[in-house]
Amino acid sequence: MHYPFIHTSTTINVIKKTEGEFDEKYFKNKEANWKNLFSYHKDADLYLKRILLKLNQKNLLDNALLVVMSDHGTGTGEKPGERRYGVYCYDYAIKTFAIIVGKAFPAKVINKMVRTIDLAPTILEVLGISQDTAFIKMQGESLMRVLSGKDKEKWAFSETAGLDSPVRNRPNVFSMRTDKFKLIYNKLPNTKEFYNIEKDSFEEKNLVGKTEIETVFWRKLEEKELSRIIDLYDGGIAFFDNSFGELIDGIKELGLWENTFFIVTADHGEEFLDHGRMGHSDYSFYDELIKVPLLIKSPLHEAREMHVQVRHIDLMPTFLELLGIKANLKTHGKSLVPLLEGTTSVGEKTAFNEIETNLRVIRSVRSEGWKLIKREFMARKVFDKNWRKWLPRYTKKACLLLKENLKSGSKKKKKLTSGVELYNLKNDPYEKENLCSKNRDKLKELENKLKKWVELQNSVILKEPLKVIPKEKTSNQLKGLGYL
Repeated sequence: MHYPFIHTSTTINVIKKTEGEFDEKYFKNKEANWKNLFSYHKDADLYLKRILLKLNQKNLLDNALLVVMSDHGTGTGEKPGERRYGVYCYDYAIKTFAIIVGKAFPAKVINKMVRTIDLAPTILEVLGISQDTAFIKMQGESLMRVLSGKDKEKWAFSETAGLDSPVRNRPNVFSMRTDKFKLIYNKLPNTKEFYNIEKDSFEEKNLVGKTEIETVFWRKLEEKELSRIIDLYDGGIAFFDNSFGELIDGIKELGLWENTFFIVTADHGEEFLDHGRMGHSDYSFYDELIKVPLLIKSPLHEAREMHVQVRHIDLMPTFLELLGIKANLKTHGKSLVPLLEGTTSVGEKTAFNEIETNLRVIRSVRSEGWKLIKREFMARKVFDKNWRKWLPRYTKKACLLLKENLKSGSKKKKKLTSGVELYNLKNDPYEKENLCSKNRDKLKELENKLKKWVELQNSVILKEPLKVIPKEKTSNQLKGLGYL
């Protein structure tokens, strides 16, 4: 049940009656603000009392598990810029209370920090309900260990945006808190605060840069933010999985399943600081980006799982063969139908990747458990007046080359070899040990393969680029994905 009148009252009597975030009348009358807030709390107490009386009258109280809590606190003018609660993650907004009533809970006051995310696991444990292992494990921990005095120190992560925040609907302020210390990072204006809340409960003395323990909090905050992003990614995968299941159910309901072919794959993966970067950039060909799933459903073949290297260029010839279409086309890819029939080899075991921009060319070759990645920075043309904003992303040497070309007006193609990497994927699947200096023979072998492939690609490149004008709907979809 939700009691909304504290929220409603502060909206009517504070937000709508004061002049903006820095109204002096409000911030110079903290005592009056507190009295108003306390009166709203008294009404909430009466509301809770009526609930308890009703449960008692129905003889339900002895068998009830009652949790009383607040989703946030409220300021009364402590920090200029917040007229009630908002975006700065100070304790008056995030330090709230929880009252738990039930047979499993003795009358006991706990002053240690716990978290809202701990409540659901606590309720499940009290009710004897196990968490479903088919789903991602809950982040919180049951509070029953706190009651027994065996609990370890907890870390509490908070993030917020909206309301009076300059960045609506996106997290902008982040905090990490323990019983003793708290770090607050306001991303947009790049402000940093660190407090010893055990000694400074009103968060008035900012200790940023003055204590060694602060670095531990920054590391925890980075880990939590990374975990949050990965959770969002996992959520997207789960959403697709569910939607794809609905598609399959629909195909079956229409009676078309036995005659349906389909292929499911991804154009790329995502990196989550595996090699120091986030997302999918045009900078690397590590396996977290190029090793993607492939699912082929064919009514002509039995279901099987195979762990072999194939390529996206193999998909078109595969589909053509599955559909019995003979095309007079010479393709670089090879049909995967032999794999579907149980043959473990399809002849071609080498996969190439390439991406080229005005600033660099990156290529890779992946063959028989080895991978070579080769990067070349280059300047092909004079860049426009916005060239400076590109420079921080690249090496100092490459930046100087670009700057030199900009001044001279040179349009000659110049190269800077920025790096070569060699990995034994069988022994080093996460690509952490560059073996270029330790295995010169394998390096030369893969460089020769890559060189021949590049020569082949150059021999078939169109002299004039194809002009493709997408329809408005397609264009809007590409813009929404960030490609246009």
